[in-house]
Amino acid sequence: MPAETTAATEDPPHNTTSAASIAHVQPSQIQTQSKSQSQSQSQSQNPTMASTSAAQEEQQSTATVATAAGQEQQQPPNSPPLPTRHTAQAPGPRASRFQDVLDSTLAHTLAKISWDNFAACYPTIAAQSKPGMLRAVQRQMVERLGALCKKEFGSILEARNVVARLNELETLVLEAERRRDEAGMAGQEEPPTP
Repeated sequence: MPAETTAATEDPPHNTTSAASIAHVQPSQIQTQSKSQSQSQSQSQNPTMASTSAAQEEQQSTATVATAAGQEQQQPPNSPPLPTRHTAQAPGPRASRFQDVLDSTLAHTLAKISWDNFAACYPTIAAQSKPGMLRAVQRQMVERLGALCKKEFGSILEARNVVARLNELETLVLEAERRRDEAGMAGQEEPPTP
């Protein structure tokens, strides 16, 4: 208990110190408020002086804006970047044909894992009484292998950006054909009309 009494007796001087610092801050705030009040009173008493200072502030802000606008006018405008060549992500004729070739090749490869070929690899199990189980394993294997191959082909096509590149190739071929046709027309004269 004596320790608590000692702490209680030490606390009040600390409180008076903080109260004194608060009292010290308050007069400076009062002085600032009184200065702003006296300025507003002097401006109301002398309206020409107030309007002159307001006009000067307005001129300074206008000059600052004009300077900033002048700097913007001095800098040449940024030229827009050149447009990139548009290649559609929807598969064009070449990309569609490429996808068809991949699908038909995969189907042809998976067809080689037929029941007869699979049963020939496991003759003992096929000959026993559980050929249904072996057929289910063969079917699951073909489906799983097909799904994995399609997923892998898809990731390769995406990583190498094959569809966009085939579409770009298609565009280049069409442009070359058009230029060839235009050059052929320009080199030949029109036949005279009879």
